[in-house]
This record gives sequence, C-alpha cells and structure tokens, in this order.
Amino acid sequence: MMEKISSFIKKKRVLLIFLIFFLLLLLQYQFLYLYHDDYGYASLSYAVDIGNEGLHYGISDILRFLWLHYLHWGGRVTSFFVECSLLRLGLPLYRLVQSIVVTLIFYLIYKIAKENSKIEDYKIAIFTVSLYGILDLMNLRDSFFWISASVNYVFPTLYFLALVVFMRQEKYNNKFIYFLQFLLVFLTAFSHEQTSAMLLFYLILTLIEEKVKNKKIKKISISRFIIALIGFSLLLFCPGNNARKAYSPEFYDLSIFRKLLVTIPNTITGVFSEYNNQFFLLFFFALAIVSITNIKNIKNVKNKILKYLIMLSTLSNIVIIIFSLFIKNYNYFTYFTSLFNNNLKYLVIVVLMLQLLLIISSFVIYFGKKDDFYSKLSLSAFAYITPMLISSYFPERSVIGFQLVMFIIIVKIIFTYFEKVKLPFLLNTVIVAVLIYSVTNYTSITLGYYNNKKVNDYNDKVLLSSSKKIKSGKNIKEIKLKKFNNMFYAIDPPYIEGFEYTKVWIKKYYEIPQKVELDYE
Repeated sequence: MMEKISSFIKKKRVLLIFLIFFLLLLLQYQFLYLYHDDYGYASLSYAVDIGNEGLHYGISDILRFLWLHYLHWGGRVTSFFVECSLLRLGLPLYRLVQSIVVTLIFYLIYKIAKENSKIEDYKIAIFTVSLYGILDLMNLRDSFFWISASVNYVFPTLYFLALVVFMRQEKYNNKFIYFLQFLLVFLTAFSHEQTSAMLLFYLILTLIEEKVKNKKIKKISISRFIIALIGFSLLLFCPGNNARKAYSPEFYDLSIFRKLLVTIPNTITGVFSEYNNQFFLLFFFALAIVSITNIKNIKNVKNKILKYLIMLSTLSNIVIIIFSLFIKNYNYFTYFTSLFNNNLKYLVIVVLMLQLLLIISSFVIYFGKKDDFYSKLSLSAFAYITPMLISSYFPERSVIGFQLVMFIIIVKIIFTYFEKVKLPFLLNTVIVAVLIYSVTNYTSITLGYYNNKKVNDYNDKVLLSSSKKIKSGKNIKEIKLKKFNNMFYAIDPPYIEGFEYTKVWIKKYYEIPQKVELDYE
C-alpha cells in the first residue's frame, strides 16, 4: 500500500505541488475584498453612469457600460468585462477564478522554463511556485490584491504565456488551436498597453526569426501579427483616452524629449524600486551566471565587436551586482536614481540607460542561436516596460508583467547552470532559501489581510443591512463604519484625504442614496 502511495506521489508530484500552491492561493484570496474603483466597476458606475444601482444588470448592460467607458474614459474594456462579469456573480467566484489564473501563470512559467532540463521536475516546480512569495507586499497590494488592477495586469499575462506555449508546441497546430491563438492574441493586445507592447515585440521577433531561418514567413504568423495590431490600435486610439490626459495637462503639453526626461527617471526608479529588491536579488544572481558564462565562451567568438561588447557588458554587470550586494538597502539603480535631482542628472540617465542596454544584450548573447526562444522572451519582457516611457507616472503594479515573464528566464538560467556544474547540494540550498523566504513572506501578507477581514466583513454587513432598511422605508441619514486595522493591506479607502469620491461608488454598489453619509471611525 505504501509503495503504491509513494509511486503515485512520484508520478504526480508536480501536479500535487501546483495543487498545494492553488489551495494556498485560494486561502490567501479569501481575504481579498473590493477596494477603490472595484465598487465602480462592480456597479457599472465608474467614469460613466448608465443609471444602474447595485448588481441589477445583465450582459447587455455590461456591454453598454463598457461601450460608453470606451468612448469617454479608456480602452481596457476586455479586462473590465472580465471584472464586471465575475463580480456580478459574486466575490467568492472571483476569488476562485483569480486563484486558478495565478496557478496557471506559474504552471506555464514552470512548463516553459523546464524545457530540455535534466534536473528533477519537482525541484523546478517548487522553485517556480516559490517565486510568487518573493513578490513584495507593495506590488501584490497594487495588483493581485486590487481586483481592477489584477484583471488589467495579471490576467493578460496568462493570455500571453498561454499563447507562447501554443506557438511553441507544433503538436497543438490544428484549426481549433489556431482559433484559440487568435483569441489569445486579441485579448492580450486589447487588454492593456504594456502587455500589448510585449506581445507585439514577441510577434515581430517571431516574424524576423522565420524570415532569417526559413526565408519565408508563415501565414499564421502574419495573421497573428495583424490581429495584434488591430487589438493594439483599438486600445491606443480609444476616444476616451483623451479624457485621462486632462488629469496631467502639463505633462502632455511637453515635447517628446522633455517627456522622456520625466519618464526615463520615473521608469528606472519604478522598475528598480526598493519594493523589488527580492526580485532583483534573484535577477542579479541570474545576471552573474550570464556574465560568467559569456566571458567563458568569449574564446569561441570571432567577431571583434561582439567580443568588446561581451567584455564591456560583463564589466558593467559585475559593477552593478557587487554594488547592489554591498550597499545596504539599495541596488545599483535605486542608489544612482537618487542623483536625478542634481547637476549630474543627464549624465546619470545616459549611463544607466546604456547599462540597461548592456544587461539586455547580455541575455541575448547568453542564449544565442541555440536558445533564441528565450532571447525573444527576454527582449519581450523588457518591451513590457516601454509604454511607461510615455506615461506621466509609474505605479508599482507596472512591473508585474515584466517580473512574471522574467521569472521564466531566471528559472531557466539558474537550473541550466546547476545542471552543468553538478552541485546538487548548492542547488538544494538555493531552492530551500527561496522557499523559506517565500513561505515567510506569504504568511506575513496573508495575516496582514486577515487582520483587516473583520473590518471588511463588518462594513459589508452594516452596508447591506442599511440598504435593506432604507428600501423598507426607514429614514437613515448616516451609516457608521470602521477603519482598517492596517492601511498597508488595503487600497485607498474613502476616509483618506483625496479619495472621498469613492463613497459615490460604494453607495451605488450597496444601493444606498447618495445623500446618506458614510462615517468611518
């Protein structure tokens, strides 16, 4: 009996790892609630108002709301269709769906990264799911734990990775899968600007690759690219985008050059924020492996320019890594971005941009012709950041797609290295260290959101009860609600100065007249 159980676990160990991961996500997301504009989208009242109250609407109402939203506010309507539809059916369903989505994202990271690896599959699986736990609270709260952000930044990453897998596997090539690919292309391109940029870059590189290798571009590749362009155009040229420019008129009146002087520092600061230090610890570890490997292989490089590029990029990378390891509470980029406000500003921007280009070239050189697929993914991950160069600000969530796709590259590099050096003890140490940190971080974040659960449940119960009383004819002028125990585990509540406007959406959601006061104490 024990032998059968042992044999079953060995055969299904990867499945069991991801099942445990899914259950842990489902547990954590039980403490996920509506915040800020979630109430507006759940009641079809964000930015435009179709006269709806509460959750009394169907598909036709959602489509009408999103059409007006597209005309008057913004083009990310496919993402908001997912949000409105799921929240209409209830928060418990949304929690379940997001748990599935995140599990699938990390499974695809595992699946793509483990290609041709001879290291035990369960080790790669454990390391991969542990990567979720290195994401900082500030990034998680601004994306995974904020529904409106999650459907825009997290869900489209799943569409992109699923498309990559289908494109990678020739056995999937049939009419249904082609249709599914087209659907994924459209959803990815028409969901969010950053994911759309990543997709377009990946498809362009695919077209170039086919032309160079086969002297001919496949019709399916051209079709995918055209559909992506259509989706991107619908997103980019959305009539409602102009309304958002009114919130930063000074920025949008600047010339392109002056905009870049604002956005480049913002982007570098945002990507290399202190909130991302755990991610960049692994990123720099992978970069160190890349740099060492490139130098070792330089003797096989015949092109002199490429040799100089390898030497320059390796030197630059070593400086960045050593600096980041020994300067407390800083990585190289966060330290030097502090100089953006002095006379060295322009020189620092140029140097950092050149060093970033050297990092990117290091990955491309490392993978070379043999693994050009991973070169494409690396370049596409960095392309995810490029739309922020025309954005007036850089929110924490803007790095999520970059980090998720770069996880593939990090896993691939680390496990390829340990496969070559054959140091199982050191590999196990790395896996255990990442796992311990991941579990600790997961536990801390879960408990943080759990501690706000009573307040969320209490406010929800009071608002629902007050709504019923008002409908029955009772005159209620004020509703007493509670404030969160810890603001780090919530998004912009209406009692924070500047966010009082969210009360309008909350009242819409709970079908409470706007004249009723919401008092938080």
